[in-house]
Amino acid sequence: MQSVIRCTHYVAGASEQHYINKADAPDVKFIRRDDISDSGKAYTELS
Repeated sequence: MQSVIRCTHYVAGASEQHYINKADAPDVKFIRRDDISDSGKAYTELS
């Protein structure tokens, strides 16, 4: 993952936490995403 996009942080959902091998990307900080109660209303605002 990091070798392709050179990310430093990765926001992972609950299901991703189970299958991502964090040892494959030791320089990436993995952040657990907050649960989304209504995914149809999930968005982010660009500033």
